[in-house]
Amino acid sequence: MRPILFATLLATTLAVLPAAPASAADGWTLNTFRNPSVGLEVRRGAWSVHSGYYTTILRDPGDAESEPSGFWRSGVTAWWGERAYASLSHLRALDGQRRGRDFAIVEAGLQFEPRAGLKLRLGLALIPAAQGFERKLNPTPGVSLALPL
Repeated sequence: MRPILFATLLATTLAVLPAAPASAADGWTLNTFRNPSVGLEVRRGAWSVHSGYYTTILRDPGDAESEPSGFWRSGVTAWWGERAYASLSHLRALDGQRRGRDFAIVEAGLQFEPRAGLKLRLGLALIPAAQGFERKLNPTPGVSLALPL
């Protein structure tokens, strides 16, 4: 059921997002801190795909304590120009009581490039409450390095 839900969300998002023009930012990126994950991303024009390790803290409804969790995150990002982006990703829990569970995450934000090859992101991500945990809305900073093709 969850893979079908994720595929439906992904298809709907791709269908309604307007395309951005091709970008000079095309290529591989090594994401070294959190956003979208610690891993790799490849961008072509208005779209990129990413995959890697992601951490956040989720809380079960009614629990007083939060538990940090590690996830494998894979998804697609739509870009508007060089800076604005929106992303839809699949999270697969790797540890704790959530191990093996699947989650969706949506995110929007801005990317800045203060020096050639250094990319900084600041986004806002949402993990919906309907997945059995409290809704999680949190800032998602990121640091990435552009890699030559």
